[in-house]
Amino acid sequence: MVSHLETGALTAQFRAGLRTRSFATAKLNAPTAEHRVVPVTTADGAQLRVHVYGPDTAPTLVLIHGWACSIEYWNPQITAFAGEYRVVSYDQRGHGESTLGTAAPSEHTLADDLSAVLDATLRGDEKAVLAGHSMGGLTIQAWAKHHPEQVSRRASAVLLANTANAAIRWETDMLPVLNKQLTVAQYPVTLLGAPVRMPQPVSESLLFAPLPIPGGWLTQQIFRGRILTPEATADEVD
Repeated sequence: MVSHLETGALTAQFRAGLRTRSFATAKLNAPTAEHRVVPVTTADGAQLRVHVYGPDTAPTLVLIHGWACSIEYWNPQITAFAGEYRVVSYDQRGHGESTLGTAAPSEHTLADDLSAVLDATLRGDEKAVLAGHSMGGLTIQAWAKHHPEQVSRRASAVLLANTANAAIRWETDMLPVLNKQLTVAQYPVTLLGAPVRMPQPVSESLLFAPLPIPGGWLTQQIFRGRILTPEATADEVD
């Protein structure tokens, strides 16, 4: 019988392999720019994986990933900006190689973690451009809510990408059925004029199950057609 610790080790190894895999599409691969690791430990003991790319004297850009992602989500952006800018990115707690700590994940931990990363990476009274995708956008909003005195001192500009500011559980279809309008001969397919939505208990039960998403052709087609776009490449789907 495989023990809990052995299962955890195998899972960590599998996830690490996903983060370090190579793609035919060069921009999706790890940046060639050298980086330095900045150790950050939060007040409740979470150890955050923080990377800094690019020239130390350049203006700073902070990239904050979304749910179920990691630093590697930003590989194309890091590659594009690290020559001219100083790019900071980190694994949010419980993601990538960052640990969970002892506090229950909440808007407070999102806010405090970002504050800790900024304290560890920004130089003196330096301001940075902050970019947050999905949960990363929620992180910036939580930081502004719980640390308002830091906003004008730390942020020169903010980009919130594909995110929300309220009712995210009820307004977002993580596993869409027909919540996007499908066009057949230019007529949208809906049910009684409204999109067909995945029942919330069903989608959350599937998403929070401690099981990997199965691979294969069917999963690829679902990701391409419902989460990405029909034009998405094989590497983007992968």
